[in-house]
Amino acid sequence: MNDIYAKNDIVNSEVSLELLTDMYFSDVDGFIRGNTKMVSIFGLLGILLLCTACINYINLTTAKVTQRAKEAGIKKIVGAKRRTMFLQFVAESFIISLAAAMVALYLGLLLSPLYQLLVGDIPVSLSSPPIWIITAIVVLLATILNGIYPALMLSSFQPVNVLKGNSFHKMKGSSIRRILVVFQFTLSSTLIICVIVIFMQTQFILNTDPGFRRDHIVRVQFPVGTIFRTYLSSGQETVMSSVQTIKGKLQSYPDVVSVSLFNGNIENVVNRIRSTDADWDGRSENFFPGMNVLRVDEDFMDVYELLLTDGHWFAGDADMHNVILNETAIREYNIREPYIGQRFDMLDMKGNIIGIVKDFHFKSRYVKITPLVIYQQSPLFFDLSVKAQAGKTDEVVREMEAIWGEFFPNDPFEYTFMDDAFRNLYQSDVLTSRLMLIFSILAVIIATLGLFGLSTFAIERRTKEIGIRKVLGASTLNIVNLLTREFLLLVAIAFTIAAPLSWWAMSRWLENFAYRIDITVWMFVAGAAITIFIALVAVGIQSVKAATENPAKAIKME
Repeated sequence: MNDIYAKNDIVNSEVSLELLTDMYFSDVDGFIRGNTKMVSIFGLLGILLLCTACINYINLTTAKVTQRAKEAGIKKIVGAKRRTMFLQFVAESFIISLAAAMVALYLGLLLSPLYQLLVGDIPVSLSSPPIWIITAIVVLLATILNGIYPALMLSSFQPVNVLKGNSFHKMKGSSIRRILVVFQFTLSSTLIICVIVIFMQTQFILNTDPGFRRDHIVRVQFPVGTIFRTYLSSGQETVMSSVQTIKGKLQSYPDVVSVSLFNGNIENVVNRIRSTDADWDGRSENFFPGMNVLRVDEDFMDVYELLLTDGHWFAGDADMHNVILNETAIREYNIREPYIGQRFDMLDMKGNIIGIVKDFHFKSRYVKITPLVIYQQSPLFFDLSVKAQAGKTDEVVREMEAIWGEFFPNDPFEYTFMDDAFRNLYQSDVLTSRLMLIFSILAVIIATLGLFGLSTFAIERRTKEIGIRKVLGASTLNIVNLLTREFLLLVAIAFTIAAPLSWWAMSRWLENFAYRIDITVWMFVAGAAITIFIALVAVGIQSVKAATENPAKAIKME
């Protein structure tokens, strides 16, 4: 194909082949692309969430060990083997995991409209084989994570100790439970801080000035197929006349501020030429820089309100071979002073620099602003932007549709608001922010439920102690402080681990952006406040309830 292009003198074009299945994760410009790194990250987060849920099962199972001790001891006395009991407890874990998976599948199907509303149109169907394969893997993992340790612990009891009434709540399992609680809240705290950073970065991207106006602008692309057929049958003059007529009709409409013809997207310029096809005074023979190009007409600056720092904008045919450079191009191309009037030849044009446009973001914030050459060589344009009066966008769209029907009756009228096009450029970042929020909420809920259940069992074991302390004069505040102190210490340890971990993760993530926010102390303070508040709610409810119980009743129950 490249040979065919060369034989037909089609310059600056190269063709390569790529599998359709690989295109979503490719680097091809002009397409919505996936991010393999984010897929891996969210896959890992899914596994970690599964682990936190399994931790709850392990903690609650081992916390209830005294209630299962007699069962295990009696079964061993009547001849049950340790292997048999081990398989019994693992089977219990499997049944619970399988039931949870079935409920999760049903909820996933039920909540799929909400999920699609948050992250986009992603079909969910239980007839899809990957769904069942993933479900089977999750059930297997959950059974292993849930069942192995509790089964080993419960099947290891000695019948003699059980019958003697020995206590098991002081076994080493309590230390493991503390470690697991720390792990849960480390994950929750990390996700909370990450959500704050990602949200602030996304807002920074969407709300900071890109260097051009994007409100009240409607953009359409002419039907390329129809344009080329007209070009081949009637010639370039007919196409140019039609395009200019459309522009003139729109300019005459009172609700239209300005109209421009161009090729490309101002928010994501993908057109490039070989730097060997350009030359200017002072260029070194061995200097071949990258060169992004944007082809526009004389009204482009008025539509997008670009700023010139020197020179003037295009003035029709008089500047047909001249160019305008951005500030970065002036610096990186080592253009001599005075800049205006310097020779700048490009492709088959021999022209001069007539203006310098203030740098604007013509690509995403992932990359720094690079050199840009703006020109208007060919009058054959495929894109049109219309800037409407404030509050008159709908009327302008209706007028555009009517004019479109006159010239392209067989082609559908499709338009894009410039605001939407700009936001679509950062669609993956908005999606990342939403997904991280969902993951953090789920992690917090799971960790809170686990801490709530664990604190319930811990307080039940200290019922007599609480009653005696109250009889001896301890206040409700003293009791609550006693019961919450240990759990809050675990949460504090978790946050101490989460803070540097989240700082490292977010620092690495922000490195993807050439323009980014700074990670500040308040983000960690907010994360700590949210984490502590959640822990206080989870443990505090049970603590206050236990502290306000009648002490006589508590002692009598023991």
